Amino acid sequence: MERVGVAPAVKSSLLVSLAVLSAAALAGCAGGEKPDGPAPEEGCPTTPFDPTGVRRVDPSHDPLGPLIDRDPWDFEATNVRTCSLPAIGWSALAEDNVPHKYIGEMDMRGDLDLGAVAVLGNGEPSRVYLVDITDRAAPQVLAAIDQEGVYLVDVKFSDDGQVLYLASQNLPTDGELSGLPELAPPTGFSVYNVEDPAAPAYLGFVADPQVGCHMLDPVQVAAGQDAVFCVSQQVRSYLIQRDGPVLVNLGFVDLFPTDGGVPVPSGVPALGDPTGSLSSGPHDMTAYHEGGAFGEGRSHLVVSHWDSGVRVFDITDAPLVTQVGVWQGEGARHYDGNVHTAMMFDTAEGRYLIASPEMTYPGVVPALWVLKADDLGALELVGEWYHPGEYTSDGNGTGGPLLLTTHQWQVAPTGAAVSVEDVRIYLTYNHGGIWVLDLGAVLAGDNAGAVLGFNLARAPLDPEVSVGNAVLSTWDVNVVDGHIYGTDRATGLWVFHYQGDTLGDARLTGFA
Repeated sequence: MERVGVAPAVKSSLLVSLAVLSAAALAGCAGGEKPDGPAPEEGCPTTPFDPTGVRRVDPSHDPLGPLIDRDPWDFEATNVRTCSLPAIGWSALAEDNVPHKYIGEMDMRGDLDLGAVAVLGNGEPSRVYLVDITDRAAPQVLAAIDQEGVYLVDVKFSDDGQVLYLASQNLPTDGELSGLPELAPPTGFSVYNVEDPAAPAYLGFVADPQVGCHMLDPVQVAAGQDAVFCVSQQVRSYLIQRDGPVLVNLGFVDLFPTDGGVPVPSGVPALGDPTGSLSSGPHDMTAYHEGGAFGEGRSHLVVSHWDSGVRVFDITDAPLVTQVGVWQGEGARHYDGNVHTAMMFDTAEGRYLIASPEMTYPGVVPALWVLKADDLGALELVGEWYHPGEYTSDGNGTGGPLLLTTHQWQVAPTGAAVSVEDVRIYLTYNHGGIWVLDLGAVLAGDNAGAVLGFNLARAPLDPEVSVGNAVLSTWDVNVVDGHIYGTDRATGLWVFHYQGDTLGDARLTGFA
């Protein structure tokens, strides 16, 4: 794989009124004028980013019941939000202001005033956009990095912000990537220097000999040196030296889950496996550092190991790595042997870990599982959120798998001085849009009361031109200073604001 080139910086603002977008992609969306529809309720005005006729409701309203009773492509079924969660910004990303067919993962860094958003390459070429988020609600494209012949699945900045890692894989899976042409290896990850984000410089490529990197997480271990954790057939840790313009791969170590102290390698994922993407093996991972900074305590890698549950590894002395924790659904009401995302964080009441599935098959109620993690050797389920309607991932049979699933999420604020009563969960619910939940209410077992807001409203899609899987709504979420960034598969990059958050509050920043 070679870098095709860096597109010229897009100088003009992409935060324009939605009405200027192509009618095919965004017909019926409101522009700068006040949208049609019901008169604004007192204290609940429409915004320039509300689609025409948006319904504004209370958090106690159930938006999913009407959704699953109708065609998932039905705009009227999704055109609803709470007063508490409006969109306050938007970008199509593309220079022509026409949204892409299929965008996915992102990494937003408030400390750098910089973000990266991936166009996956399903039905169109792969690309990564570097965006300036100095004005948090008005992302401005600085540059675009095109990738040739790959399926691009993740983007992450290094801890020091000097380089950007781009993960790609060569394992199309049944359903999610149907119709995608067979991708030729090698796949793995590319690396770009982004110290001048308007002119990213290609440093090199590391080929993964298995299935490429489905997700990655770089952890800085020394100046100019990263341990890049890559989800391949196993979690593979590459040691990368990146001083100057030369990238050096110093080797790798594989992390295997252990049962009874015995390493258990994952099976080889099968193309078209009906249980979903990378159905046997790890799916994602997040680094956690005690004390909040590398070197101040033990460091851990929290791995979503799909059918092997949540696995926690001590990586303080990497490449010497030890499994120190495991949870495989014990005590959960809705667990079906599938963990997609897991992250650990601190509160005044101790350490917690939240995990969630990706429902790539029908008939299971998607959930969020909250574990007490003070003792990593005895992870304990202490809360489980699922929609009170207990709708399954396929909308109780009305849609396909992935229609509803607790896909990605972030938590904020966190830290040893923050009570769990003040922690919120910012969740992507796929076609169910973006949600904000109250962690304290989840722990109290009040799943209905935990819902602080949701936003399903977006522009209508044309099934004749959109990628089939783009019916999924908000896919990835990042939170920076109270600004909630959501990538909507086929309508662009959105900025939301939960009205209970203070914009500009640095404590309201998530991690991924």
